[in-house]
Amino acid sequence: MIFSLWFAVKRIVRRPLVAAGTMLLCAAFTLLLLGVGSYSDSQKNSLDGIYENMAVTCVITNRTGMKSDGLNIIATDYDRFTDPLYPLSRYVKDIMRLKELECLPLESEDEPDMPERSDFKEAETLIAVDSFESADALASYSGTPMSYLDGYSADFLSGSMPCCIVSSTRWDMLEENEDGTRTLLLALYDRENDLLFANPLELTVIGCYFGETNAIYMPFSVCIEAMDGEDMPRSCDSLRFTLNDNYRLDEFIAELRTRFPEPDIGATSAAGWKDYAAMVYDKEFREAVKATERNLSFAGVLIPVLLTLSMVSGALVSMLCVRSGKKSFAVMRSMGTKPGTVFASALAEQLILQLLGTAVGMGAYAAAAELSRTGLVSMAIFIVVYALGCAVMTYGTVRINVMKIMKEE
Repeated sequence: MIFSLWFAVKRIVRRPLVAAGTMLLCAAFTLLLLGVGSYSDSQKNSLDGIYENMAVTCVITNRTGMKSDGLNIIATDYDRFTDPLYPLSRYVKDIMRLKELECLPLESEDEPDMPERSDFKEAETLIAVDSFESADALASYSGTPMSYLDGYSADFLSGSMPCCIVSSTRWDMLEENEDGTRTLLLALYDRENDLLFANPLELTVIGCYFGETNAIYMPFSVCIEAMDGEDMPRSCDSLRFTLNDNYRLDEFIAELRTRFPEPDIGATSAAGWKDYAAMVYDKEFREAVKATERNLSFAGVLIPVLLTLSMVSGALVSMLCVRSGKKSFAVMRSMGTKPGTVFASALAEQLILQLLGTAVGMGAYAAAAELSRTGLVSMAIFIVVYALGCAVMTYGTVRINVMKIMKEE
């Protein structure tokens, strides 16, 4: 063994250009495999990020898909997404319902005179929402200046406290109570269903916003509670939500279509739930997934190709190196050296150059980028297949006819 290593090192030193060329070849394969491996891992991470972070939104529309507000969606339909008893509720999150009512401020809390339907001609707008993203006027509420009392935030919409925010103009018009709070007493009218609330709704004003709209915003759950108190049918004007697990997109769509068909521009109004359709905005998500999977497939094909080329290269380099030194091997055989020792010496030369070239390539790559898991696995396979190519060709080449070579020399 020691003799084989000594002889291999001696041959490497005697032929520096050949050694440098072999090392450069191995370093090149190393850089290529590490680069492709890193690219493959980055695409896998990108794909995971697309599935986990890209929002796929679904909007309930009318049958033709031309309208997504003023739909008067009854509770038995939107409960399919909010009630855990229904299968569809397992797929959704960030449910955004909106209900628009007309309101008139009342002066006194003690048995106020309730207005009639005709009094709501000059009514103001009260909007019940699950989040500000449900309301077009404040959809980008992060860019709309808002001010809240201490202890409150935009999260109040997800609660059940009877409170609201108003415009800054209305805020300045409201008088403070003795405890420093401001309240609104409102008479309500649901024009869509022609329902007049018999009792007023009192809301604590917890903040204001600065913008052109003058609507009042309150939690959707408070609106539902008020409707239940009046024994009115619950409904919402619009409904949208986000898929909670993009990996289950196709499963969700299959379940969704059993109740809500795709919008059809040529559809006519039908009775009952068939008046509704569901628009799933998944085009961007699917295109991103398709593009990333295509990149992954490319990397998945390129790595085996590079490994195959490395095996062939190892075989060719070994054949050339061994044949160029066949006189030395013939002398060794004529002096009684066993064929196994000759084979070990020739193979050791190639493996030493391979490991040195691989180390150089890995060091150069690590200095510029982080080593990836797939890249390291590819490197381990490269070392094996390159060595295998070297071994096969070396074994065939060192089985030389000693007398024939000595006669030629």
